[in-house]
Amino acid sequence: MGGFLFTFLSEDGGKCSKIDRVLVGTEFLNRWPEASLLALPKKYSDHRPLILTCADQKFGPKPFRFFNSWLRHANLEGLVKECVRNCQVRGAPDLVFAEKLQACKRMIKVWRKGKGVDRDENGLILKLETRVNELDSKAEYGDLTDDEIKERLDCQCKVEEAEKCELLDLKQRARIKWAVEGDENSAFFMA
Repeated sequence: MGGFLFTFLSEDGGKCSKIDRVLVGTEFLNRWPEASLLALPKKYSDHRPLILTCADQKFGPKPFRFFNSWLRHANLEGLVKECVRNCQVRGAPDLVFAEKLQACKRMIKVWRKGKGVDRDENGLILKLETRVNELDSKAEYGDLTDDEIKERLDCQCKVEEAEKCELLDLKQRARIKWAVEGDENSAFFMA
């Protein structure tokens, strides 16, 4: 098992144990010899989730989607206005509009990946999660001090707040999927 030594760690870091396991047979290992087991950092439970990987899967590039949570960033509006002003395209109005949308999409991607938001938010979350994992690893080998327990709980609270924002994006994705694909009732009535 890679990742962490233990799958359970108490809230104060005082008790560690290897409770969760994955059982496979020799036939499984013969079929997938490159299979590996990884203990992931815990977020929502007191147990570490385990992931059994059999093969690498790549699904291609991610599609571009705009999320309402991005609107809370002040510099996005100025970026879009500047992009529309600088986009000089001539032709049919629908083609001009489509080209301006494409230009805005490219600028937003650069903004999200480069100087923008993804790096800042993900970097902060990653630092906090890394610190929690460091403290968890330290707790696996010994007791934590009171300051370290407070720091661990504070980091966990900040990570949970950031994840609430991510959940808002996930809700938006789910609504989009439901609007496009519908559900079993809408499929029944629309057919």
